[in-house]
Amino acid sequence: MKDIKDILTQALYDLYEYESKNGKNTYQEYTEADFRTYVQESVDSILPKLSFYFIDDSILKFNTESDDIFFKSHNKQWGTLIEKLERFISFSVFVGSEINEEFRLSASETNDVMFDVLIKLHARASLASNEILCLIKNGYPDAALSRWRSLYDILVIFISIFTYGPECAEKFYHHHIVDKFNNLNKSKQAKDNYPEKYKDLVVDDDQAKQTEELYNYLLTTYGKKY
Repeated sequence: MKDIKDILTQALYDLYEYESKNGKNTYQEYTEADFRTYVQESVDSILPKLSFYFIDDSILKFNTESDDIFFKSHNKQWGTLIEKLERFISFSVFVGSEINEEFRLSASETNDVMFDVLIKLHARASLASNEILCLIKNGYPDAALSRWRSLYDILVIFISIFTYGPECAEKFYHHHIVDKFNNLNKSKQAKDNYPEKYKDLVVDDDQAKQTEELYNYLLTTYGKKY
């Protein structure tokens, strides 16, 4: 538990330093001494609620009932590290769920696109993380690495939107219209060029027209580079 306490304490100090350097005023009423007291009280309050995520390494072992020689060897060499990853993912999913439950209604009422985009990206990251965990547990490191690259892509998008704010979130949120428009155009072109090959391909003209109108609106709003 001492390691977890150190991690939480350092995270709060880092947040304080980051906000101070970037002109944010969340903690401006705190002196450094006051903030240290606040950190200690916060950590003491948070840790008991999180204790079930950070249980002793010897308690959880995956595939312990299996007689398979691979799982026995795999568990012996990597079990502790994998269990820590599993608890970290579990905690991350828990936090995301709690945040979504607490702020979803107000975000919907205020049409907070940034919140909606970030919480969905977190959900995608959680899914990818669990896929990675499953692959690692069962001895597929190359496949896990492939999914890890996808997780990294999600992280880059998340940080970019978090950094550049609501306008970036809106552009990301609406860009599926551009993708849909381009895909519809490719479908229509394929059907026109190879009518026999794509005779069963149905393109809804009304849907295509509606998508084109939205597409043109987005280009007018964000510019042709969008």
